[in-house]
Amino acid sequence: MLIFILLLSGCEKINEDIEINLKVSKGSDVVLNIMTTDKLLYFMTKDIVGDKHFVDFMFKNREEELNYVFSQDAINNISKYDLFIYNGGGLEPWASDFVNKLSKGKLGIINLSRGINILSYSDNVKYKKYIFKENPYYWMNIDNYKIALLNIKNSIQDKDPKNREFYEKNFDNMVKELEEYEKKIKELSANLKEAEVYYSEEDLEYFLKYCNIKGIKIPKGKGLTEEIKDDNTNKNRLFFYYNESELKKAEENIKKYNMVPIKILIHKEDARYIDIVKYNVNSLNKAVLSNGGNQ
Repeated sequence: MLIFILLLSGCEKINEDIEINLKVSKGSDVVLNIMTTDKLLYFMTKDIVGDKHFVDFMFKNREEELNYVFSQDAINNISKYDLFIYNGGGLEPWASDFVNKLSKGKLGIINLSRGINILSYSDNVKYKKYIFKENPYYWMNIDNYKIALLNIKNSIQDKDPKNREFYEKNFDNMVKELEEYEKKIKELSANLKEAEVYYSEEDLEYFLKYCNIKGIKIPKGKGLTEEIKDDNTNKNRLFFYYNESELKKAEENIKKYNMVPIKILIHKEDARYIDIVKYNVNSLNKAVLSNGGNQ
């Protein structure tokens, strides 16, 4: 059970003490107590363990995750769990300090970005006291997501080897579920080779690279007019975005150059990963249709 106490000070700091209600193993069955940082990880973990273990999450949205200020009580409480799973890759800027202070007795600590090639930002991204040097949205590359899911599966199997085959089967089912969407993404992306794809958010680069789309990045603080050469041709121009604020900034030039805005979903509260993938397949399909291609 998770209780957040939100304390707002003049500096807008947030401190959340986590009170827990751990489940106890019954008989010979192992019942693991697993804490994840956010809902994306919660759903990923549930896809592997089903109802065999107790799984919870710390934050219900990205803002809480960014602004978290941990206390000694939170450290003590999380240390009582069997597994603590976090995204890594810099997504939780406080994670390194938090993990270092956790008791390593029975607690297993899983950094899901382990084994993943993390992309760097071209310019550091600042948020309050934090400076982000790395792009943390690695799961936008489906191959990276599989590695992260594998890290979860392996950590559960280590803690509960008796049910190893059960977790292996669930993992295989998740990978199989993604296969048809992977194939569709590759097909749709191949139909966009002749299109000019523009974007301004580096958070989209994992997705663009996975799709093998050579997007044209609009430098920070510059407009589309500085990147587009108006050669009076009928090129299909697409503007990929995630944040609505970026779409608003580009509205004037989108109209001027007859561009088609295409929203790519990176993260959504209460959504499983497969739902994000489905959304982006539909977005790519819209892009292909705008290019005169077939679904």
